[in-house]
Amino acid sequence: MQLVSELSKKIIKEVQLVMKEHVIVTDIRGIIIASTEEKRVGFFHEGAWNVMQKKEKLYISKKEAADLKGVKPGINLPISYQGDIIGVIGITGMPEAVEPFADIIRRLTELIIREAYYIETKEWENKGVEAFFREWIYSQQVDAEFIERGHILGVQVDSSYCCTLFQIDSSLSKKKQQHVQEMIRYWFESHKAEGDYIANWGYDRLLLLKEAVGEKARRGFKEELIKCQQYIQANNQVMITIGVGKPAEQFNLHASYEEAKKALKVASKRQTVVFYEELLMDMILEDVSEPVKKEFLSRVLSSIQKEKELLETLKCYLANDQSLKKTAFDLHIHINTLHYRLKQMKELTDIDPKSVKGITLFYLALSLLE
Repeated sequence: MQLVSELSKKIIKEVQLVMKEHVIVTDIRGIIIASTEEKRVGFFHEGAWNVMQKKEKLYISKKEAADLKGVKPGINLPISYQGDIIGVIGITGMPEAVEPFADIIRRLTELIIREAYYIETKEWENKGVEAFFREWIYSQQVDAEFIERGHILGVQVDSSYCCTLFQIDSSLSKKKQQHVQEMIRYWFESHKAEGDYIANWGYDRLLLLKEAVGEKARRGFKEELIKCQQYIQANNQVMITIGVGKPAEQFNLHASYEEAKKALKVASKRQTVVFYEELLMDMILEDVSEPVKKEFLSRVLSSIQKEKELLETLKCYLANDQSLKKTAFDLHIHINTLHYRLKQMKELTDIDPKSVKGITLFYLALSLLE
């Protein structure tokens, strides 16, 4: 591993939180790649070079600093990672004054490097799993080589799964998006079953592959999803929605993934958790093309769409399962007034809201409108 400028700047920033002295970080050539004094970046530091050669701490007095190139009084310490010296961190000041900080600073630096390496490794693993899942979802067939690649990544391809999609508010900043994704990941990595897998799915989504379970366990899974959703939303003031496909046939994830997308679309409108098998009317509505939607709405509602009073009456009439008494009560009108409004709807649209066919057409139109 090599120290890079961005990581070195992070080290400088963290060190400055615990001490006020000037600090430098050099690479294995003794070149300063980060410093609290920006003007020193890019220059050769002979003291750091000596530390790299001897692989041990170096104390530099005022007198010694005058004899070495690019050096100030202080202490220089080797930075180790997995047994190798990968750079040097230097603390400016009288050696006896900065000595108490020296080993603490070195340990803090090495801890930051280990954390950065872990995050980088995890990101590469996540990208590898995401690419594998994408290939799996869109594959026509799965061969022995693909199954073997899955096993290398720790994915049991020969099990049956259902797809779950998490949608995070896309208006959030990238940093906030990542934070929410990590919270969802942490939740399911600490609650998931052994055969479940989760991966980033683009900028604002996550994909969870849930091993297929029975109906009772599936109800428990929904409760878990709702708990997760409520916890994330309450702690981040952010909306997340969740769509779940049905369990897929062995090897074939595509159908479950498409179902999860449809369920997610409905969930985004309801702002809740939706399982595909719960969808009834929505299954039809989600597959209707935009031109057909516009044409249908025009034929059914165009003549009353601007009549706010009639439209609200129709919505209330549907919400009350066509009960005249309840609708009149909720609208605070006489029942005769309600009869008159329903008659107006029939005259304007040529559709009778009191007939089965008529109320079905109005219900579909309002569902598409919403």
